[in-house]
Amino acid sequence: MENAAARVRDHLEPLISGDHAPVLEPASAIESAPRLRGNAAGWAREAALLLERRSRRASGQDVHLPGHISASTLVDLGEDPAG
Repeated sequence: MENAAARVRDHLEPLISGDHAPVLEPASAIESAPRLRGNAAGWAREAALLLERRSRRASGQDVHLPGHISASTLVDLGEDPAG
């Protein structure tokens, strides 16, 4: 446990002392807020994609299918998908 804590402290030391690239880039003339850099930018993109996927699923409609469909019913559906 102590070894793991020491490794975490060793990893965090450069971040605390300021020897790392900043997480935020200053805002440009067209942007109103600063942009994320490095890992933080990747995490933000991933979070945005996951939220988008979640919203698409939420807007979908559940379709309940029967446990069994006969071959003739499948053929009929193929000929007239609208039902």
